[in-house]
Amino acid sequence: MTNKLFYGDNLDVLRDSIADESVDLIYLDPPFNSNASYNVLFKAPSGARSPAQIEAFDDAWHWNESAERAFDEALTGRRSEAAMMLRAMRSALGENDMMAYLAMMAVRLIELHRALKPTGSLYLHCDPTASHYLKALLDSIFGPTLFQNEIIWKRTTTHSDSKTWSRVADCILFYTKSRAFTWNTPREPHSNEYIAAKYNHDDGDGRGRYRLDNMLSPNPRPNMMYEWRGFPSPAIGWRYSRETMAQLDAEGRIWYPRNADGAFDTSKRPSLKRYLNEMEGGVVGTVWTDIPPINSQAQERLGYPTQKPLALLERIVAASSNEGDIVLDPFCGCGTAVHARKSSIGNGSASTSPISPSRWSSVASRTRSPAPPTRFTAFPRTSTRRAISPSATSTSSRNGSSRRSRASHTGAARKAWTAGSTATCISATPTTSLRSRSFRSKAAA
Repeated sequence: MTNKLFYGDNLDVLRDSIADESVDLIYLDPPFNSNASYNVLFKAPSGARSPAQIEAFDDAWHWNESAERAFDEALTGRRSEAAMMLRAMRSALGENDMMAYLAMMAVRLIELHRALKPTGSLYLHCDPTASHYLKALLDSIFGPTLFQNEIIWKRTTTHSDSKTWSRVADCILFYTKSRAFTWNTPREPHSNEYIAAKYNHDDGDGRGRYRLDNMLSPNPRPNMMYEWRGFPSPAIGWRYSRETMAQLDAEGRIWYPRNADGAFDTSKRPSLKRYLNEMEGGVVGTVWTDIPPINSQAQERLGYPTQKPLALLERIVAASSNEGDIVLDPFCGCGTAVHARKSSIGNGSASTSPISPSRWSSVASRTRSPAPPTRFTAFPRTSTRRAISPSATSTSSRNGSSRRSRASHTGAARKAWTAGSTATCISATPTTSLRSRSFRSKAAA
C-alpha cells in the first residue's frame, strides 16, 4: 500500500484495493451536508490572482438512484446493526437530502471498519449538521462501547452578526476497533497560572521551580513502615522503600519541614520535590481551543476550501499511530493528513487510497528514511502558492453521457511521495465507470 494514489469514488477503491485489517489509523473529513458548492481560486505563476477557478466539490446530496443503491448495499452488507440503524433513520427522516447523505456515509464507514486493524482508530471530523446521525451510525458499526471521545475543536471566533449562539466549533468523533488500541498520551504545556499556583518552590540551586508531592503510601503496606531520619512511620507506611528513600535523599529530592532553628519538624511529613522541567505537561482534554484556524496570511494556506490546520492532524497522528503505521484519509482534500503523518514521525513514503467524487484520499506509510522532494509530470489541478503543478482532466462516460471529473490537489500530499513512485489516477463519479491512468513521479531538479 505504498506509493499509490487513487482518484475517484472511494467506495470502489476501498473495496477493490484496501485489504482487511490493513490500516492503523483513519482520519476522515467528509462533506458535512452543508448544501454548499466549494470553489478553488488559482493564482498565476507570478502570484497574481487568476480568474480561473474550478468547482472543488458540491456538498449537496439528494435522494435519487445512487442514494437508493447505497441504502440497499448497507442493508445487505456485513453489519446487521448498521442496517437496522439505517432502516430506522429512513423511517424517521424519510427520503430526503439528509438521508441520502447518511446512506452515502454508511456504506463507506462499513468499509473503513473492515480495513482497520484490531489496534486501529478512526477519527471522523464533522459539524453539528449531521454529527448526531453520524455518531448513531458509528455506534451501530463499531459498537457503542468502542466510542472513545467526542472532541470539540474551536475552529473560528464568534460572529457578530449571528442570530443565535455563534457556531464556532467542529466535532471529531473518536472510535477504536477494539479495546486494545494504539495510544500515545498527548500532552500540552502547563499554563502560567497553573505554574505560579503549583510550582511555587525554588531552592536557587539551578534546578528551577518545583512542587511538593505526598510521600505516604496510598494503601496500608506493612513492609513500608519504618522510621526515616527521625520522622515516624505513617500509619499506612511510606510510598517508597528504604533504599529508594535513601537515593532520593542523596539526590536532594526530599523536602523536609523544619523549625525556626533549622531542625527537622518531625510533627509534619517530608514531601517529594517534583521539578517543573521534568514534568511532561498536562494531558490534552477533549475541548481544543489551542489550535487556531488557517488565516488568510498563514504560510500553510493552500487555498483549498475546508483545509484543516496541520497542527490538528499532527496531534491526531501522534496520539493514535506509531512509526511505520499506515494512515488512511479517505476524503483527503488537500492532503493535510499526509503532511501531518510526515511531520509527526519524519519523512517517508506515502500511498494514497480511494476517495469520493472530486476528493483526494490518502494512505501514508511512515518510515525513517527521508524522501526527496518530487514533481509530478501529470496530475489533476493543484492550488498552491509555493509550487506549480500540471493539470489533467479526464472524462468518463456511462450510457453515452459524458461527465467531467475535476479536483484540487495541493503540495502537502505531493511532498509525501518518494522519487520514482507510481501514482494511479482513477477518474470517476459514483454513477460512472472507472478508468485509470498511471503517472510516474520524478525528483525535482
